[in-house]
Amino acid sequence: MYIIVAGAGLVGGSLAKKLIESKHDVVIIEKDKEKCDRLYAEIGAITVNGSITSLNILKEAGVDKADVAVAATAKDSDNLAFSVMCKSFDVPHLIARMRNENYERAYRMAGVDKVLRVTDLLVDQMMVDINHPNAQRIATVGGGEADIYKVIIPERAKVIGRSVEKISNQSNFPSGTLFLAKTEANTQDFEISHGKQEVEPGDELFFIAKNINVKKVIKVLTEQYKEKRKR
Repeated sequence: MYIIVAGAGLVGGSLAKKLIESKHDVVIIEKDKEKCDRLYAEIGAITVNGSITSLNILKEAGVDKADVAVAATAKDSDNLAFSVMCKSFDVPHLIARMRNENYERAYRMAGVDKVLRVTDLLVDQMMVDINHPNAQRIATVGGGEADIYKVIIPERAKVIGRSVEKISNQSNFPSGTLFLAKTEANTQDFEISHGKQEVEPGDELFFIAKNINVKKVIKVLTEQYKEKRKR
């Protein structure tokens, strides 16, 4: 994916490093020239030196072809302005770091998909949000050792037609993961999981897993069959 990260501080810089390691195309926008130079030297990141609220800078960063834009600076007003401009270029997926909870409604109105509070902001969580937009963390439990997630099943997911019991018994499914409930896409009926429920496109599955296994669980639930090329 082509991803723009606004801000090269601790959060933005760490996120950019992980994204590059995951083979994404990443461009960082940062007004501090020294930070730009350091990131290029340390991780080979492509940087654009300038303000994240400048339309010309966003264009230089390639906002018109971005799949994801992440507002990761420490200033809500700048993050909000950046998000609004990215939305005007129809960037499909927007994520924003929020310091002041009074900004949350403004972020939502601006079309931000995921608003992450500073108090629970983790780079690994941002990685999940970028790589798996169909997944949403509901809560962290067990002193931070486990997470409860909701996953929306994609149209061509490999698990479609299988029961949650069969999915749990797959060899590539992390042990210790527990399905909690399912919301059916067609009827919006919410059911506590009993093992025999079959998974259909658009269903919402709720599960609890150790945080070290969350990415594996999400991958199993959202992995899709590749479309055949038309000749």
